[in-house]
Amino acid sequence: RAVPRAPLVPRRAPRDGGRLRRPGPGRHRRGAAAVALAGGTTPRAVYRRLAQTQRLPWERIEIYFGDERAVPPGDPLSNYRMARESLLDAVPIPPDRVHRMPDERPDR
Repeated sequence: RAVPRAPLVPRRAPRDGGRLRRPGPGRHRRGAAAVALAGGTTPRAVYRRLAQTQRLPWERIEIYFGDERAVPPGDPLSNYRMARESLLDAVPIPPDRVHRMPDERPDR
């Protein structure tokens, strides 16, 4: 059974939120999957559709970010904020499964 996945550049958000590929054999055996979210405004509609999908085991999904802007997480330009508002706040994913890029820290 396939799990929803998001297309790379949708013209409009698909009704089912796209499709995530089924985890590979190793991940499937351990019962977990890792997903890297894209930034910018393009994926917002897809993330909103994914948020409506009830069939994903959010408690077994690790969320990572493919990129982030050098702004605080609450900034309107933050990719994390966009993902949080359009997807993460709407699904029952444990906070420790969301791995944000802390790009607002100054360089050392």
